[in-house]
Amino acid sequence: PYHEKYMGAAADIASLNTSRTWNAANRAEFIPFLVTRQVALSRFVWLNGLDVSGHVDAGVYNADGVLLRSIGSTAQTGTSALQEVAVAEATLPPGAYYAAFAADNTTATIASALDGLGTARTRMFGAFIQASAFPLPAVFTSSILATTMRGCYMALGFRL
Repeated sequence: PYHEKYMGAAADIASLNTSRTWNAANRAEFIPFLVTRQVALSRFVWLNGLDVSGHVDAGVYNADGVLLRSIGSTAQTGTSALQEVAVAEATLPPGAYYAAFAADNTTATIASALDGLGTARTRMFGAFIQASAFPLPAVFTSSILATTMRGCYMALGFRL
């Protein structure tokens, strides 16, 4: 899984703008990452694509699939622009977590991997999707990835 020092910063996200529509309405994508020392989660940042539409939700889950913090249903605003949402700080002790992102429609565009993330690659590092997961649920239900993910570029704001 990903390590927090490789999760990226908002400034780096801005250089990765490949505008892609969301694969399926109300679908969430979950990408694992590791925290090796205690941090305080304080914000979510992503790069909108060429068209903004509807609402998005971003959150962090613990390894047991329990939602720790999310932004809730939030209007997507600002074409080809960073969108940042501050949240009440959540302390994350060392451990495994999942970053989640969802959209309520298929016309919203998000900066993401050029060709999406292939099924084999995403299975290899533990990513998965959940249908009918908007807004993000209190507990996720993982499903075997049978389709390509978008691989949304999202940064988590941590305070050490």
